[in-house]
Amino acid sequence: MACSTFDFLNAAAYGTAAEVRVMLDSGIDVNVRNEGSRETALMTAAGGGNIDTVKLLVERGADVGAKSFEGGTALLVAIEQRRDEVVEYLLSHGANPNDKLAIEPGLTALCMAAQRGYLRILKALLKAGADTEKRAGDGSTALANAAFKGHDDVARELIESGADKRAKSAGMTAEEFAERFGYSSTAAVIRETPQSGNKRQVGSPTSTGCLIPLLIGISAMMCMAIIMA
Repeated sequence: MACSTFDFLNAAAYGTAAEVRVMLDSGIDVNVRNEGSRETALMTAAGGGNIDTVKLLVERGADVGAKSFEGGTALLVAIEQRRDEVVEYLLSHGANPNDKLAIEPGLTALCMAAQRGYLRILKALLKAGADTEKRAGDGSTALANAAFKGHDDVARELIESGADKRAKSAGMTAEEFAERFGYSSTAAVIRETPQSGNKRQVGSPTSTGCLIPLLIGISAMMCMAIIMA
């Protein structure tokens, strides 16, 4: 049975895995794309939350890392549509947890999950190795995106996973973002959650390691002042 690219992408999004299997068996390329958007069947299936179809397409060789015209991948589409199970499956089958949109504001997978408050997806991304400090195209961090929308649990999870509380986006820390946009509880969570050192970069200007010589210097200066008094 011959089918068009439109029929195939549509079946992946709204049809059954059985229908998609018939089309694949007829010889259509699993990685065929929409000419305009450059979307693949895996992307439409991911957006539709059709986990059985997603699994079938991946098993048949679908390119998990393929990008649309906007830089979207099946993973990013699944995150945007809050398809938790699809996200977890894709991450376990080679999807890049640091995927990033090409269009403004150029959200990373982690920034997108943080901004929308999708805690389960955020945890899956972090478990898969998502970089807490990878910034969106507008320069914002995942923690700043969580603060911007007042997602307390997401902010806490990020900090406990190593996100730098002192990193600035648009000249403000995540705590300042939360305060600026009226999320006092989120600001309190950011302020009170202990800074994790899980992903600290040695030598980074924002790492806690750089505070040690500074604190020693301050302590020495205070002692000298007491002696001279």
